Parts: sequence; C-alpha cells; structure tokens
Amino acid sequence: MATIEDKPLTPLFLRLTHTGFHRDGSVNLSSVPIYDLEIGLAYGTRKQTIYIPVGGFVDLPIAPRVLLALSEGTIGKFVRDGILAVDIIARFRDFSDCGGAAGAGVVLAAVAPNVERTGGKLCFVVSSGSDSEGFIAGENVRITGLTGAFASLNGTFPITEVNKTESLTGISPLFYTFCVDSDGPDIPGALLAGVIATLPDGKVNVELSSAGSGLSGLGANSHAYVAGDAVITGTLGAGLLAFCNAFSVGTVPENTVYLDIATGHPFFKDIAGTPFDLTLGGGGGGAKVRAYQFSIEKKVPAFGTLFMSYGRQPTSAAPLVVNRIATLAGASLAVDLIDGSRDYDLLINVNGTTVESVTLSSGSSKVIDTSFSTVLSASDEITALLVRSAGAGPSTFKNAAVSLEMVEA
Repeated sequence: MATIEDKPLTPLFLRLTHTGFHRDGSVNLSSVPIYDLEIGLAYGTRKQTIYIPVGGFVDLPIAPRVLLALSEGTIGKFVRDGILAVDIIARFRDFSDCGGAAGAGVVLAAVAPNVERTGGKLCFVVSSGSDSEGFIAGENVRITGLTGAFASLNGTFPITEVNKTESLTGISPLFYTFCVDSDGPDIPGALLAGVIATLPDGKVNVELSSAGSGLSGLGANSHAYVAGDAVITGTLGAGLLAFCNAFSVGTVPENTVYLDIATGHPFFKDIAGTPFDLTLGGGGGGAKVRAYQFSIEKKVPAFGTLFMSYGRQPTSAAPLVVNRIATLAGASLAVDLIDGSRDYDLLINVNGTTVESVTLSSGSSKVIDTSFSTVLSASDEITALLVRSAGAGPSTFKNAAVSLEMVEA
C-alpha cells in the first residue's frame, strides 16, 4: 500500500482498491497505474504515477486533481470498468491515544506464534477487544521490541490487512491479526515477548465512509460509523453505532441502524443482537414499544398488600385499560429506600388474574425483568400491586415506581 500525503493532516481521502479483475471479467494479476495525478503545491506540482497493487489499496488525499481524475480521468475510467473500487473516507482521531486500554500501545498477545512473515506480509497478533481498537487498514503502526530473526524489522508501517477473530494458526475469537507489507524471505512464526505496537498518528474514533472499508477495529471508543452500500459481518465494539444499508438482520453487527430489505423498514439491532423495527405506525405498520408508569407514595402496610396507582387513582379502582392488541414485554421496579428484611412481589394482573410477577428481594433497590410474554387484547384491564412475600411489618420504603412495557402490533 502507498500513501502520498500524511493522512492525519488530510482526514478526507480517497481509497482505491484493486478488484482483481479486468473489464471483461478475467483475472487481473497486474498492478493498476494512475498517470494523471499532480502532487505538490501550486506552481510547484509534478506528475507522479501511482500504482494500485494486486490485492491491495492506495489512499489518496482529497485534492482538486484527485477529484478530476475520479470524475474525468484514469481513476474514473478504471472504476467504471470494474478494475478499481473507490471509497471516500473521512477519519477523525484522538492524537493523544496511541492504542490500548491506557492509550500507550499494546503488547502482542501471548500466543504462539504472535509474529511471522510470509508471502510478503509481516503479521502480528494482539488480543481482541481494547487491544485491537484502532489498528485498522490504512493506519500507521509503529513496532518496537522485535528480536531474533525479526530484529531488523522494527519500524513504522501502514497496516494493509486486518483479520478479526483470527490468530496466525486459525479462527479464534480471542485474537485479532493485523499485517503490513514486508519484502524479503519468509520468516517462520515465533512467540516474542515485549513487542509493542503503537498508533503514532493517534487512534481513529469517528469514520464516515461511502463503502465501509475501515469498519473492522474501530472499537468501543468510536462515536459513529456511517457507511453506504457496505454489507457488514462480524461484531462492533460496545458503544459503536453504525448506519448502513443491509440485506437482513444477519448481515449487520450489534449497535447498528439499518434498512431491512425484506420489509423495507428501518431497524435497530441492539448490543444483545435483538432487532427492533423503528417504523412508527401509519403505512409502515411497525411495532411500537410503550411504557406505562405505576407508583405508590406510601408504605406497604403491615398486612402486606398495596395496589399501585396509574395516574392519580389506585388501579384497584381505576385499572389501566388496553386499547389495542399488545404483548407485555417486561417491567422494572425501583424503591426510594432499601428494605433489608422484607421481600416484595410485584404482581401484574389482567382482568383480575395474575399473569406476570417480579420479585424485589430484601437489600435491593430495584429489579428488572424483560421476560414477559403475555398477549393482551383490546379492553383488557391491568392492575398492579405489591405483596410482601417474606418478612413482617410495613415496608421501609415509602415511594416505589414501576415501568411496564408493552409492544403494540
């Protein structure tokens, strides 16, 4: 891979990727030359031919001549002929974060082997998770601490390949491999200690991409990822939100907003892998989640039972009336003071019959249950009450609040 300018100073760049094919669909095993680029400042420009390597890519900073080559020149011709693929990428970074949990780089994973050179690629293995964040294709990596047969290979290189959930011996969710170009004879894999990989340009924490080239490895500290026609596989770090088109829920990672091709509805896939239809009523007909609030503002009395209120009246006198078909999805209960000697059950009744319950154990201030599955019909009446299930005497807490979730069809 080659870069013409210092990318941290030019966060908006064009990535040209060798597709491996000629215009007629035959295999292309030759690099692709770009002749019509001028590099340098005004009045001091020079022609420079850039070669896109087989199986690789080149990042070009966005400049007038690059855009002209894309719209009218050799870049545009090769893209239209299917010889090159183009991706416009904007990356923003934290210059003080050099990778790893402490921002000072990462040590190679203690797995044999954790470094090898084969087929012109020098590859390193780090642990998955925070150790792998930011080590993405196109970013510079600085390697120090190599010894033995690898001692002469310390230095700074652009990352040309990343492989999530892989070690140098095969698939493993515990590891993450990144590679740099390295000419020379193959060097058998080895387990080296004290090798440190850092991100000298800082860690990318926001990426905007037209085709999704750099998704792998952004990680938990990334703020956003916006892609065009990417079909994404694998997982995102917790806290990373992606926006993209997708074919089905199986093609997108967690924490992604996407358009489902089967329904045409926008969906959000949460960190647990559960998809939620974001269409709100109308012609979309998507499901809606509603939360209903119940409360008490006095202690559960000594005899141990107290109906909760919906609005200003206790549900024993004024129940919540369901106005359409829905499904109870879950409930949460929170109290203002911990009761250290009594347990309480939150009972959810439909038409006078208990259908769901949640237990608040002594010593707890809150409880959440998302396993409800009761189907409701229009005109069903819901009441909620707290019943002491262990201990004696009035409750310690005086205020309690319940949020009852329903999914409406």
